[in-house]
Amino acid sequence: MHEIQRIPISDFVGTLRAIPEEEFQQGRILKLMSTLLLTPDSLAPYIHPSQERYTRNLVYRSELFEVMVVCWEVGQATPIHNHDNQLGWMSIQKGMLSLQNYRRVSCIHGGPGKDPVHCKAGFPKPVELEEISQIAISGVGAVTTTDRDDSIHEIANLDGFQEPALSVHVYSRPLDTCVVFDLENQTCQRVQLSFYSEYGKVVAAA
Repeated sequence: MHEIQRIPISDFVGTLRAIPEEEFQQGRILKLMSTLLLTPDSLAPYIHPSQERYTRNLVYRSELFEVMVVCWEVGQATPIHNHDNQLGWMSIQKGMLSLQNYRRVSCIHGGPGKDPVHCKAGFPKPVELEEISQIAISGVGAVTTTDRDDSIHEIANLDGFQEPALSVHVYSRPLDTCVVFDLENQTCQRVQLSFYSEYGKVVAAA
C-alpha cells in the first residue's frame, strides 16, 4: 500500500510542471495522485463554495495542463458531459462523490464510438445515451481518471452523502469547452467553461 503524502498544492503543481510533455500520461499522473493528500492551509485560497452551484477554482494553467479545486455542496452535480478527448484525473480531498458513466448509443452524426469532439455538437435530435456504471469515490486521496476515449459522465455530491466535498482535478490539455448532454430531450450542445475563482480570486459574477 502506498503511503499517502501530505504536501502543499504548490509542491504538487511543481512536481507536475517538472514532468516532460511526452511523459504526461494517464499512468504517470495516476501514480502521482494515488498518494496525494494536500495540506488544508494550501487549499484554503481555492475553497470558494456556493449554494447556487458547484464551483471550479483555478490553481494553475499552462498549455500542457491545468489544476483546479472543485467545491461541492450536498446535492450539487455537473451536467452530463465529455472531456473533448483529453486526459483527466480527480482526487478526493474531502467527502465523497458519485461518478455516473454513460455510453453513447447513437446520435445524429453516427453510432457508438463517434467522436463528439469532431461532430457538430448542438444539432437537434437524437442523441441517445445509456448508463453503464456508477461508482462512489470515497476516502481522502481516492482518485479516478478520464481517458481520451469517448468518456461521458456526471459527477455528483449526492444528498445521501450528507457533507460537502472537495476534489482536485488535473486536465491535459486544458479544456475551454466541452459537450453537455440532455438526456430528457436527447440533445447535446457545446458549452464554454468558466471558473468561479482564478488563482484565489473570485471572478464569477454575483
